[in-house]
Amino acid sequence: MTRELPEWFYPGPSGGWTADMLDHLPVGAPKHVELIDGTLFFRPPQTAFHILACGSVPSPTFSS
Repeated sequence: MTRELPEWFYPGPSGGWTADMLDHLPVGAPKHVELIDGTLFFRPPQTAFHILACGSVPSPTFSS
């Protein structure tokens, strides 16, 4: 299943995205959006399995 990209997404602004633009995305925009060097990255939400798996990994111990 493919969907067309929303009008606000493509093409991006000529100078790249800014934090202010990210704060004012439309209501229908995905909730998991990251802004890195002027580019928007969309991440899928983490599943309960992922959260539980990350919590079961022991933290590294550093010795000084």
